[in-house]
Amino acid sequence: MSESNSTYNTDLDQPITRADALVLQRKLDLILNKFDQIMQKDDKAYYTVKEFADKTGIPESSVRYYCNTLEIEAQKRGKSWQIPSSQLHKFNKSTI
Repeated sequence: MSESNSTYNTDLDQPITRADALVLQRKLDLILNKFDQIMQKDDKAYYTVKEFADKTGIPESSVRYYCNTLEIEAQKRGKSWQIPSSQLHKFNKSTI
């Protein structure tokens, strides 16, 4: 392996390890997920808990918890939460 500050195998003549491949696959999946989110043009003013969870990859139970603890600024409408679209963008920026 050539000398480098990188933790990845940068010597193109050497095969990468399974661990390197798994790390790269995970990072590629995250990049593709973010790209999909950017490409989706959604003009909704509010999201449901399920929609917010689907867009961020956060479990619905965690989204509800964040709404209850005010980490996500949302409005309770009956038994349901309405999450402003600004929260989705704010949340995505803070988790990049």
